Amino acid sequence: MTKDPQEVILCVLEKIKYKADLTPQESLKETKIRKEVLKRLLKENKEIRESSERQRQRYFALQDGKKVKLFRYDLTNCNIAFGDDLRNVLGVLKEQKNIIDFRFVNDEIGGLHSYYEIVLPKDFDEKYERMKNELEEEITEKAKIRAEEIKKQLEEMNMNIKQEEKEIVKKEIIEETKLQKLLSKDKQEPTPVEIVKPKEFEIKGLEKGLETIANKMRKEDDRPKFPYKLPAGTKWENFIIKFEDDENVFIQVKQFKHNAGYKEMGMVGRGKNPNPSEAWTFMEVLAQVNGELTIKNTEARDKYKKQKELLAKALQSYFSLDYDPFYPYRSSSEKQGNSYKIKITLIPPPDKKEKANANKNNNNDLGIEEEYIRQTPEVYDEYQ
Repeated sequence: MTKDPQEVILCVLEKIKYKADLTPQESLKETKIRKEVLKRLLKENKEIRESSERQRQRYFALQDGKKVKLFRYDLTNCNIAFGDDLRNVLGVLKEQKNIIDFRFVNDEIGGLHSYYEIVLPKDFDEKYERMKNELEEEITEKAKIRAEEIKKQLEEMNMNIKQEEKEIVKKEIIEETKLQKLLSKDKQEPTPVEIVKPKEFEIKGLEKGLETIANKMRKEDDRPKFPYKLPAGTKWENFIIKFEDDENVFIQVKQFKHNAGYKEMGMVGRGKNPNPSEAWTFMEVLAQVNGELTIKNTEARDKYKKQKELLAKALQSYFSLDYDPFYPYRSSSEKQGNSYKIKITLIPPPDKKEKANANKNNNNDLGIEEEYIRQTPEVYDEYQ
């Protein structure tokens, strides 16, 4: 491995997550058939793990959990050997129970199509987010330590250079004094000796690089952020955003509640008196169509794609979550047909009449709790 071990493990983990998102869930019929076959196989051979290779392969294929395949070309940017190094990384992930099992399937013809097949647990998404956050914190901490070491080395180099300059100047002054004494003995006019001090040596390239890193970190810290630290494993499906009007929203995620405007969430347009940005407008449009927008016109689709990307980036930055708040555009197990569908539950702004009724019965944050239970029962827990 040429990268830091944490960076390599994170890269492999991200590739597995990408493949998992592309792999459809097993249907109920397929699950039933698989379990029946596994039950029959176990009945035929109770010591199946110690039996023939063919039986072991059948047992692996019948294990419960989504299965993904990692090919050599999937790991191009991870700087990891496809053999022992990858096997060691997968072994670490298995020991930590981030994956259930894995096996290597060899391609007899040239080895170009050899792959590792990996069995994932049902809660892989939560485990992925938790381990990803832990690895990123370790990588960031190492980068800070390395930057401090480089800065310290530069300071020591400059101190050594300045000390050497002082020694040179001191020697030149001594030599000049000796020369003037000799000339004065011979009653000759002393010849002026010009002392040229060496210019201060600075390694500007590295210092500029360190300054750029520091400025980038400060800039990221200045971005608008959600005022609560979200617990590990928080998913976009845990969020509800209700528009109170065209410029303000009420946010609820698990036990956290917060009122915010488009400016606080960093969705500000351009100009001296900026209005809400395209990202904010697109989020309000999604709220009015139950979070899913289907576009048939090609030109319009390209425009909405840009707005979708801006909204995703703004939400990821504000809530400090790295993965996409949208489902894949293509038809998948989560939705039917091609569309932009957000994972967050969005509620549109009420009209005047609805808002008046809401203010009369404002006992539970404008009906957020009921909407949360109705639309996302699988993630709601009032005691969390």
